[in-house]
Amino acid sequence: MDSVASFSKPVHGTLPQNLIEKIVRLRIYESRYWKEHCFGLTAELLVDKAVSLQYFGGVCSENNKPTPFLCLLLKMLQIQPDLSIVLEFVRNEEYKYVRCLGVLYLRLVGTPLQIYKELEPFYSDYRKLRFQTKTGWKLTYMDEWIDELLHEDIVLNIVLPRLSKRLLLEEAGQLSERVSALQMELDSSENEAGTEDDEDSSSSLSSDSVSSDSASDLDVEAKTGDTPAEIESHEREKSLEVMEEDKNETTKRKHSKMKKEKKKQKKKKKKKKKKHKKQKIVVRGLKATPAAPKSEEEEGRAKVGENSVEYWNMQREKLGLKRLKE
Repeated sequence: MDSVASFSKPVHGTLPQNLIEKIVRLRIYESRYWKEHCFGLTAELLVDKAVSLQYFGGVCSENNKPTPFLCLLLKMLQIQPDLSIVLEFVRNEEYKYVRCLGVLYLRLVGTPLQIYKELEPFYSDYRKLRFQTKTGWKLTYMDEWIDELLHEDIVLNIVLPRLSKRLLLEEAGQLSERVSALQMELDSSENEAGTEDDEDSSSSLSSDSVSSDSASDLDVEAKTGDTPAEIESHEREKSLEVMEEDKNETTKRKHSKMKKEKKKQKKKKKKKKKKHKKQKIVVRGLKATPAAPKSEEEEGRAKVGENSVEYWNMQREKLGLKRLKE
């Protein structure tokens, strides 16, 4: 494990490397990137390593593996480069991850006045950033990263030093009121547009509209000989007449439909009555023929009861037997 140089200055009452928690520091010291790339680094060589960064993040994966970004941050805390070098990191516009590293280092080490003056202008930096989390990758922006550093207490598993509120510095006269870039654009656009031009254009438009209305009214009076009020009343009467005609047509159509429906219902009732009158005898799907009329003898026999003597005598005659005595 690397030891801190004897000439290191305390920051916020502790050694600079102690701003990162001990558990995270031990992970960094055990990482392969620290052993291969961060051993014996100077301020000049650290710039080359920062330029080669392709993403930023804290601790990633399930094994809490530190990212190269976090390793270089710890090395900066150990080296403690000059403020001029740190400001070059912060103001670098070509390499966005160099700016991310310098901004975080300044947030850990700098004073509140330095932090607000250097970080707030980057609210207008909307470049995309690749951020590695424990579960995967995330897309963020530079202005969001600046906002987190100014308002959050914990970033990348690092507890940030307490930052005094901006209002206190404004009341003390150390900072002026912050004006956003959007507000500045709106104010400039409003100032450019003069009030005199608006008044002249409005007056010219009103005079043109009045003259056009009067000219149209005069043309109508010349053609019809009526005033505009009389013309409006005639138009209203015409519109009312059209509405009444439409209503009459709709009522006529309704009455005609009702009559047609009633006629259909009457026809259906007549058909049903005719079907009931016809008595059809159907046996196995065929019409049965009406029975032949009975002869007089058969009718007489039918009148005779089966238990009577005459009935049995008639049966015996058919068989060639003698009649029974009564």
